[in-house]
Amino acid sequence: MSSIDYNYLYSLARSSIDHGLLHAAALYLNPKFIDPIYLTEESTYVSLSINNKNIGCIGNALNKEFFYNSILKNAFKAAFDDDRFAPLNKNSFTKTQIQIHHLLSEGERKLRVNSLYELLPLINKNDSLQLLYGNKKPLMLSFVQRNFKSLTDYILATMDKGSIPKTANVWSNIEIRLIPTFIAEKHKLSEIPPCQNYI
Repeated sequence: MSSIDYNYLYSLARSSIDHGLLHAAALYLNPKFIDPIYLTEESTYVSLSINNKNIGCIGNALNKEFFYNSILKNAFKAAFDDDRFAPLNKNSFTKTQIQIHHLLSEGERKLRVNSLYELLPLINKNDSLQLLYGNKKPLMLSFVQRNFKSLTDYILATMDKGSIPKTANVWSNIEIRLIPTFIAEKHKLSEIPPCQNYI
């Protein structure tokens, strides 16, 4: 089996966003034309930025999909369905950079701890963090770690994202996922060649 070509995945993402600008819908590609390596079930996030400022970030952390389809859907949703930001348009398209985050099943750790301080030494710099607390499932991607002064702030921000109470006994009710995450090189969206195998 061939190795993963992230340039191909970026072409898929670009094509899905192109399709969204034209048709207000994500691109569909028939899986029979897709290399089997991209038919494995995977979790990905697609993040968009302008001048290093986030303008969209969507992914599928829990519900795995065909690798290629995860990219198609998440690119479209990051561009047009992230309700925290204005939808991408033809003007912002030319200024936008895109980055793919591949959450790797191999090496994922599920654990429980008794306190935040017990969790601190367990987090690696390439780990995305997800906290499962009742119906709350906040996830913070690994690349966001650099935005915080400390891992403690990173963990607390993840709790805030899910409105998880910061009480002493809350950790006994939290399931933790530490997910190794490959971050592909960031690209300018308009400079990525679109995918050619539309059907």
